[in-house]
Amino acid sequence: MRATHSIRAIATHLGRASSTVSRELARHTFAPSRAGGLPVSLDASLASSAP
Repeated sequence: MRATHSIRAIATHLGRASSTVSRELARHTFAPSRAGGLPVSLDASLASSAP
């Protein structure tokens, strides 16, 4: 994931606690050691297409 905004800035924008945003990012980010070499990124276009 490209870090253009801090977790605190994102949390403030969403009206959520920074710990919640941090936890959700960790939960939905693939780590190569756990996911068999998948990239460690989340495509922002996927997130923006949510209903």
